[in-house]
Amino acid sequence: RFQVRACNTLAGSEACSNYRTSTTALAAAKPGVPPGISGVPATSNTGSFTVSWTAASGNVDRYELEQQQNGGAWTQVYSGTALSQLRSMADGSYGYRVRACNVEGSFASCSSYRTSGTVVVAVTPGVPGNISGVPATSGSGSFTVSWTAASGNVDRYELEQQHNGGSWTQVYSGTALSQQRSVADGSYGYRVRACNVEGSFTSCSSYRTSGTVVVELIPAVPAKPTAPAISNNGSYTVSWLSSTHASGYVLEERINSGNWVVAQNNASLSKSYTANAVAIYTYRVSACNGSSCSAPSEIATTQVVYPPAVAPGISSNVSQTTYSYQGNLSVAWNTVATATRYELEQLIGSTWTNKVRANQTSVSLLNYELGSYSFRVRACNAGGCSGWSATR
Repeated sequence: RFQVRACNTLAGSEACSNYRTSTTALAAAKPGVPPGISGVPATSNTGSFTVSWTAASGNVDRYELEQQQNGGAWTQVYSGTALSQLRSMADGSYGYRVRACNVEGSFASCSSYRTSGTVVVAVTPGVPGNISGVPATSGSGSFTVSWTAASGNVDRYELEQQHNGGSWTQVYSGTALSQQRSVADGSYGYRVRACNVEGSFTSCSSYRTSGTVVVELIPAVPAKPTAPAISNNGSYTVSWLSSTHASGYVLEERINSGNWVVAQNNASLSKSYTANAVAIYTYRVSACNGSSCSAPSEIATTQVVYPPAVAPGISSNVSQTTYSYQGNLSVAWNTVATATRYELEQLIGSTWTNKVRANQTSVSLLNYELGSYSFRVRACNAGGCSGWSATR
């Protein structure tokens, strides 16, 4: 406190008034600004960090630490003598400032603030609980990869795919918990993680990884094979068109009413036969991709029928019934084992003229004029005809 009085001096004599006393004045010298503030990272995926500052010059009774969240108002979060403060924050952006204060009684004299940079906090989410929907094998290449929600704040999930053991490639980013995949042949693995985004900072969990699916696309069913309906020498070719996604074809053959057997299994689109025996051959083809095969095609049938090897012989006893000016002839011939019909011709002038084309071994010819007639016969079936018999 302070006091003051007035005095008058005359001829060496001094006369003074009484003192007037002041009120009490509190004085506290302002400390220096803390030289530095540190420990505030640019980003944090845990929200935990320690803000530190260096001691200020002068008398310091306390430091005051303030925090600004998302660009809002400053709020005091610490007051004391320590030179650091542990912070545990939720998602957001945070700035800090600190000042030194000298306190005398009820009077505090504080320095200016020392301000930190801004930290962006995005707390890492938990790992997605599991990943499912990836089969061990797939013949269509179509399946849905699913995962369970992760704990914490999640702004997106990132799904990555690995093809044939190569590098991982992101195939989905979003908030859904599943993703439909349609892929080509190969082996595929999947992994997913949860991400929390704050501004330009993203904090992601570890990955949850699936098993591997092996995709062998089942080819389309081939069209009906092409094969001759009849073969008269047992030599012919069965062929078919290619099918989408096929790497090979299985040709099956059935002889008469027997069982189906594999006749060929390779990438060829045809198979040739030579001198097959007499029989009915039925064919079907399946398109395959690795171990995955389509259903069989429609069937194609080839009947191998060799022409009769020998000609029938006309019977030597051609009979006739004679009238005054004309007669009837009866012509017969022997049976040939593989024949299904016979062709009888008569030589008229210099031209052979058909008389019979039927499955019969004799014929009656009516109203022939008296004279001499020549005949020949041959045996036929679906495979063709024998040579002609000797003329009678």
